[in-house]
Amino acid sequence: AFHDAAERGDPPKCHPYTRVAILAEIMQWISDPNIRDKFIIWLYGPAGSGKTAICQSIAEACARNGLLVASFFFGRLAAGRNSTAQVIATLAYQLSRSIPEMEDNLFTVIEKDPTIFTRSLSTQMRALIIEPLISATFSLRPRLVVVDGIDECGPNDYAHKELLSVLGNAAEELRNIPILFLLGSRPEYQIRTAFNQTPLSYLTTSLVLDDKYKPDDDIRTYFTDEFQRIQSHLPGPRKRSWPSSRDMDILVQKASGQFIFAATVIRF
Repeated sequence: AFHDAAERGDPPKCHPYTRVAILAEIMQWISDPNIRDKFIIWLYGPAGSGKTAICQSIAEACARNGLLVASFFFGRLAAGRNSTAQVIATLAYQLSRSIPEMEDNLFTVIEKDPTIFTRSLSTQMRALIIEPLISATFSLRPRLVVVDGIDECGPNDYAHKELLSVLGNAAEELRNIPILFLLGSRPEYQIRTAFNQTPLSYLTTSLVLDDKYKPDDDIRTYFTDEFQRIQSHLPGPRKRSWPSSRDMDILVQKASGQFIFAATVIRF
C-alpha cells in the first residue's frame, strides 16, 4: 500500500521533536549527493523500535518536497500487503505517476504483454520499472522509493530473499538516475544474509535503531506530550506533576527503547 493509502488509516509516524537525528541523517543522504556513497539504506531494529514510523515520516517529508516516487508498506495481517504479489506493479504505477516521462513506456509494455503481472518478481521489475525508466528522458535528480516491513511479506522466507535480490539489482541498474531505496525490516536471519550478498552488500548503508539515537530521550518526550494532552481533557484542576518524575523514569525504563510499549501505555 502507498504511504498515504486509505486502508492504512492513520499510519504511525514520528512524534514531533523525536527521532530528529536519524530523520536528519536519512534526509541528508537523500538530498545531498556529496555525502552519498550508497544507494540503499537498510533501516532495521526489533519489533516496536519505530522503523515504520520513521519510514512513514521520511515518505511524507519527501512527498512534500517532490522527492518520493513510490512506496510500499507491507503488513502481515493485511490482505494484499502480506505478500510480494502486488509490490512491483504498485511501485511501477506510482513511479509512472511521479515520473510522467516513463508512463508511455510502461503502457507499451503492458499492451504488448498483459500477463506481465503474473511473471516472476525479477521479470516484472525489469519490464515494468527498470527498462521504462532507462528508456525515458528526464532530469537527473534523486528520487526515493520506500519499502517497509519486508519481514512481514510471505508466504515464506524465500519471498524476503527474492524481493531483496530484485530491489538490489534495480538499485544497481538505476544508480545513474539515481533511484534511492529506503528499506525497513527486522534483522531476521534470511534478511541479514541477503544484505551480505552482492549487489546489496556494496550498495547499502545499514542504520540500526539502537542507543546511538537515544530512544529513551525520545520516549520521554513522547510520554510528556501525551500525558499533558490527556490531562488537558480531564475535568477539574490540573496536577502540577502527572505522572511524577519517578513514575516517568519507571515508564521510560520499562519501554526499553520500544516505542510500541510507549504507544500502548498511552492508549490505555
